[in-house]
Amino acid sequence: MLAFTPCSFVVTTWSLWICFLHSGSVAVISVNQPPEVTVALGHDAVLPCDFQASPDETITATPVLYWFTDSDDLLKSDGKYAGRVHRLDQNSESENKSIVLKRVQWSDSKKYECKGSFTTRQRGSFRKTGNLTSLIVYGSMTFNLSSHNASLLRCEVLVSQRSSLVLSVSQDRCLLQSVALDAERLQQTQVRLSQEVHLERGGNYECQLRLGTRLLTRSFFHTSVPADSGRHPEPWVLYVSLLLVQTFILLVLLVITLLRR
Repeated sequence: MLAFTPCSFVVTTWSLWICFLHSGSVAVISVNQPPEVTVALGHDAVLPCDFQASPDETITATPVLYWFTDSDDLLKSDGKYAGRVHRLDQNSESENKSIVLKRVQWSDSKKYECKGSFTTRQRGSFRKTGNLTSLIVYGSMTFNLSSHNASLLRCEVLVSQRSSLVLSVSQDRCLLQSVALDAERLQQTQVRLSQEVHLERGGNYECQLRLGTRLLTRSFFHTSVPADSGRHPEPWVLYVSLLLVQTFILLVLLVITLLRR
């Protein structure tokens, strides 16, 4: 009779592993999915998932993988996601069990779980789940002069709740300002990230939305002169001239008054 000795669990940010010793060798089944996926609002999102089996683990039946979110089966033909979800690889024998979620909405910003049913010669039938994948949604970015102040450049974008999202504005590749989601706004379904900078001189301005070190979207604004340079200069010469004229008149009147005494 074969003896099986359980190994320790090995947990990574990408997959959850189950190990078993079989005749001195290690048998491993893993279900892999990334911790985060980002997508622009209205676009299609690919939610990756694949399984891997070590050479020492003999799979005797085609594995079946499922996708769930909030207890809903995404692949159910009559479910709430019907018509919006399909498999990336239609081959049932493929290890790639990724799905495509079409026309992403704000309400799709949540966590998704990939689960698998396996049958192996060593262990029989069992189920295995991967780590959760968070779907992060962001809208179109606007980057232009403020409607209230022509000397302010404003960048803004709607994003789903995620603390590691950062919006930044730079000029000629030099960072001017940045803003991240604060804890108080993380409970909202969508949040407006915005940043304003003063146009002190001409140059190339760039606004970026990043998730950690990953660039999600960006927009550019170019100006050759500061926003307020087109205003008419103050007529200081005219002001001084009027003041001198008034002073001269007052002096003349004073002299005339003194001469009449």
